[in-house]
Amino acid sequence: MKFKFITLLIILTAFIAISILNLETKTKKGTNYVVNEQRITVGNKIYDFYKRHYFYKKLIDDILLEKKISLHQQNKINNILLINNWLLENIKPITEGETIIDFHPITIIKRAKATSDQFNDLYSILLVYNKYESFYKFISYNNISYPFTFVKIDNFWTIVDPYNGFYFIKDNNLASINDIKNNNFKVISLHKDKDNKKYFFFDTLVNEDFLKNKINKIFINFDIEDVINSKHKYKRGGRSYLQDPINRIKYEILNILNII
Repeated sequence: MKFKFITLLIILTAFIAISILNLETKTKKGTNYVVNEQRITVGNKIYDFYKRHYFYKKLIDDILLEKKISLHQQNKINNILLINNWLLENIKPITEGETIIDFHPITIIKRAKATSDQFNDLYSILLVYNKYESFYKFISYNNISYPFTFVKIDNFWTIVDPYNGFYFIKDNNLASINDIKNNNFKVISLHKDKDNKKYFFFDTLVNEDFLKNKINKIFINFDIEDVINSKHKYKRGGRSYLQDPINRIKYEILNILNII
């Protein structure tokens, strides 16, 4: 009798699982900022999610194994820069007239094309897969919004611009946001025009003084407590923590319970 009950329970569980996996749900895809919904089964959506998860895990391993160059003597900083360097080498900016596709971040890699915010989106995701706290956010200055990636290292937050390929240092370490606010930092670029000693800032060549002054002004009123410390990591910006299964489940539960 007990065996029959267990068998019936297994069959019933399998039937319920198959029924749920075959239910239809929706996924969103943006083309030139117009969002369309596409129908997909729950099973396929879960499969695609796990497929992307393992793709990111392998990609971050490949990036750090493939690159033998040293961009910084400290390994943890070097890894942060190597990921940015890989993006600059493998993904090109979308030019005027090209189609902008906003779908899963993996689409950026497959197309090898990205807008400035997509660079930051993918970069922050890869940093999280490399065990850093990271997210990206638009920062407004003079009615213009600039995307930056935030990453935590040695118990402080710094910023990187993967699209333009520059980061900020102080005393051979990454500069904290407070260092940048206090204008106590130096600009380093991964694709600096070494001959002219200028930097590419959104496809425009500028000198170091201009760029440093610009970054300082963008962040001079940045409130670390309000934007970062007082917010749950899932609510700081972007979707860097929502690509792996464990974090996604935690996020959905906390969101349903209205905890975050």
